[in-house]
Amino acid sequence: MLKERFNELFRHQKWGPSQNYFELKSLIGFMEKHFENDIQRGIEIGTFHGGTLRFFREIMNETGRLISVDLNDRGFIPEVMTECRGDGRLKFVIGDSMAEKTLNEVEEHLEGNFADFVFIDGNHTAEYIKGDHENYSNLVRKGGLIILHDIVGDVINPYWNKVKKDTQSIEIFGKINPFGIGIIINE
Repeated sequence: MLKERFNELFRHQKWGPSQNYFELKSLIGFMEKHFENDIQRGIEIGTFHGGTLRFFREIMNETGRLISVDLNDRGFIPEVMTECRGDGRLKFVIGDSMAEKTLNEVEEHLEGNFADFVFIDGNHTAEYIKGDHENYSNLVRKGGLIILHDIVGDVINPYWNKVKKDTQSIEIFGKINPFGIGIIINE
């Protein structure tokens, strides 16, 4: 992604991402290189107002599929859906990420394929971090990426430290106000 486009998306006043600039820029760059600019399918858990979704949408293949999973407890998803109406690559699943119905809908949108990545940034409780990781990692192909956001936090950090062991993992930390992004390359 060109730096100018990244900055335009990041600095958007209405729906810029709730991310650390350095961390997100590093993640997007890593994803583009890892997948050689050919990302076919992705899942985002926790879309909020769509800031990060817009970045993933930019780096997806033209025929790809990006699945947004969000409870819509803050009410932003209908606006994001309206904005993205013309983009057939996007599918929205509104519901509890741990509910069987939600997981089934995500699987239906994958149409029998595995995702290249899952970005987990939903409910920041120990139960949900563990559940989302266990449920959605199974939908990621070998060599794909399992990405956890906010690995600096008191709730997610202990879980991250546990799951990164014995895996090929990468950590991205900004120097100023880091949230931390943890990446596991699925084996």
